[in-house]
Amino acid sequence: RLMEKAQELFLKFGYKATPMDQIAEEAGISKMTIYRYFKSKEDLFVKTILSVMEKYFKYIKDNMDEIEGTLEKIDFLLNLGLEYSKEYSLALYKDILDNPYIYDAIIKEKKIMSRIIFEDIIREGMKKGEIRNIDGTFVDCIDRWYG
Repeated sequence: RLMEKAQELFLKFGYKATPMDQIAEEAGISKMTIYRYFKSKEDLFVKTILSVMEKYFKYIKDNMDEIEGTLEKIDFLLNLGLEYSKEYSLALYKDILDNPYIYDAIIKEKKIMSRIIFEDIIREGMKKGEIRNIDGTFVDCIDRWYG
């Protein structure tokens, strides 16, 4: 219940505009109970956003097998990303960008997930002959980007 309410409020209002008191009240628990499980508001926020990302990643992985072509898979990812981004407030994005701890934690996980997805697309595209075999230089670029 706590994570549901935190997700609902953070996604709607962002990090800064969502007080812990409001999360506790709407979850029907005390603020002290939240701090029993999370060391700070930042910690709760990061874990909430990572949970959202994990669900998004699972949705992508579950649906990717249904899509035949390499370009169609890339198109699916781009369109899905645009659709999902409309669901979140601009305050949420600004708050993520303004806090280095939050930003770094989220980007680290996003890179891991993105790498898995794109490596699967590229590997399958090469296997089907839709993408030419990629040399080590390209793979090295992916390694540097996703580190």
